[in-house]
Amino acid sequence: MRQAIRVAESFCAHSWIYSLSHFVAIQSEPHPAFAYANAPLPACGEGVGGGVEAYLMQLRTAIKLKQRKATFFQVGYLTVDLISSQEECYLVLQIYIHLKQRRSLIRLFFYRGANLNMDWQSLLVVSSVISFGILENLFPFFSFKESFDKRVYTNLVLGLINVLANNFTIALLLNCIWQQTSWFGIFHFIHSPILKIVLSFLLLDGYMYAWHRLMHTLPIAWRFHKVHHTEMLMNTSTAYRFHPVEAILANLPKLFLIWLFGITLENLLLYEILLACELIFHHSNWAIPLKIDRYLSYLIVTPNYHRSHHSQARKEATANYASFFTIWDILFNSYNYPRNPKAIKLGLPQEKKELSIINLLKLPF
Repeated sequence: MRQAIRVAESFCAHSWIYSLSHFVAIQSEPHPAFAYANAPLPACGEGVGGGVEAYLMQLRTAIKLKQRKATFFQVGYLTVDLISSQEECYLVLQIYIHLKQRRSLIRLFFYRGANLNMDWQSLLVVSSVISFGILENLFPFFSFKESFDKRVYTNLVLGLINVLANNFTIALLLNCIWQQTSWFGIFHFIHSPILKIVLSFLLLDGYMYAWHRLMHTLPIAWRFHKVHHTEMLMNTSTAYRFHPVEAILANLPKLFLIWLFGITLENLLLYEILLACELIFHHSNWAIPLKIDRYLSYLIVTPNYHRSHHSQARKEATANYASFFTIWDILFNSYNYPRNPKAIKLGLPQEKKELSIINLLKLPF
């Protein structure tokens, strides 16, 4: 079941917050820090004893009593330094989101995530986020005026919501598929492990192309997918900007393919982790030299290639549907490298400003 949860987390917009949500689907008991709501709140500046549980208890009390000034004073770097487990990390996340503590939320993700018993898959994705995040800030393609935390906060919260939603749906279905013994899949009759890897990779990537194109073709599908295209400050975190309904529905046909062809856990994880890194890469605001970007786009999706897909111009937005290999766009006549990437206007013409999390969730309705 844990393996199914891990893959499910990689499914939902390929979120890299694996360790922050792992306990949700496998534990039902509430954390002791939530058991006490009436503990005395120390005065501002007073030291906190008893470790992270006592600290979280006091923060919880502050929220309940609406003592926002005291809470904001205490909810700074100390909490992050005290965290020692995945569960405590998630509780602090809840408090940060509740208080709109954006800078503390970002610091929690980037500076503590890698220390919470991450497996190599999670660590690889986190490393990609940090690496491409640094590169896009050192060598930006677009010069955004908005602060870093404002650009990524909404997308990270959406990613977290999608992780939780998928833990309670996709993980259970994956576990059923891998536990049943009535059908082992078409790939069961292939004896070459290398061929199984290649075919699994191509099958999953081809599905991603077909699904993405469908989201732009069906009006009801576009209502949910346009949440992703409202992004006007495209950056690495845009890879997690999906409506939860789309994040769940996108995986249902994929589950059927996994069952029908018998794609193994190892091959599925290989594709999902590499795709997660690729999504972070091509959504980044990193200014890669134009020639390198163009040549790479004949093989994989690159930042300029995908920026064109996020253009407000309809001709550009209805092309470049590939997620990893661009061979699908070439084969199905949807390849369109932008002539002047700097002239691209990101977002949707009808959405003139950045939307809040609540407005993004309500947008399809």
